[in-house]
Amino acid sequence: MRRATDVKTTKPISTISYNTKEYLQLKLEEWRKAGIISFGAFITHDPEEDEKKAHHHVYIVPSKMLQTDDLRENLKEFDPSKPDKPLGCLMFQSSKFDDWYLYGLHDPEYLASKG
Repeated sequence: MRRATDVKTTKPISTISYNTKEYLQLKLEEWRKAGIISFGAFITHDPEEDEKKAHHHVYIVPSKMLQTDDLRENLKEFDPSKPDKPLGCLMFQSSKFDDWYLYGLHDPEYLASKG
């Protein structure tokens, strides 16, 4: 049974990932080669004063219908410092490239325009 957070979509989606950069690159390329996504990108951020840890803003364009929880499950990465709690990502949400890109850059003018 699927959870309420799971979305079936063919539209662009985004999330915030706490995976390692290398693991995230590997998964995006794996999904592209498998025909699951047609495009995937991320912008890496070191933590700012109101954030606790480094993260990546991730943008994905599916190449076919997919379940977002399947992607989240596939992004679980073993963390040797916390073996009982894998690294992963937040829930996916619908996204537009321009908004994702400017938000991912933490562009001050864009953020101010969004309140």
